[in-house]
Amino acid sequence: MTKPTSEQDKRNPAPAVANAPAAPPKDTLMRPIRIGVNCDANSLFNTDPKDPNKYECEGQKAPLNSAQLCDWYLKLISEHPLLTFVEDPFAENDVEGYRVF
Repeated sequence: MTKPTSEQDKRNPAPAVANAPAAPPKDTLMRPIRIGVNCDANSLFNTDPKDPNKYECEGQKAPLNSAQLCDWYLKLISEHPLLTFVEDPFAENDVEGYRVF
C-alpha cells in the first residue's frame, strides 16, 4: 500500500487509521509509573558568608542545613509513596549533603 498524500488524507483518512497499531506494545503496558521531584538545590543554596552552607526553601521559617534538608526529603518521600526519586537534592558542592542522603 502506498503512503497517502496529504490531499488523500483529507478526502479519505481511513488508510492512515487502518495502518495504526490496535494497541501499544505489551512491554510498555506493564512499566510502573515513576514520579519524581527535581529540587534544583543549587538555586536554594545560600552562599552568603554570614550564614554559609544553608538552603533557603520557600515556606520554611529559617534556612536549613544539609541534615535538616535531608530529613525534610525523607519525610516527603515517606508521606508520598508515589514519589520514587529526588533529582538534584543538594547543591553541587554540598558533598556532605549527598553523603548523608
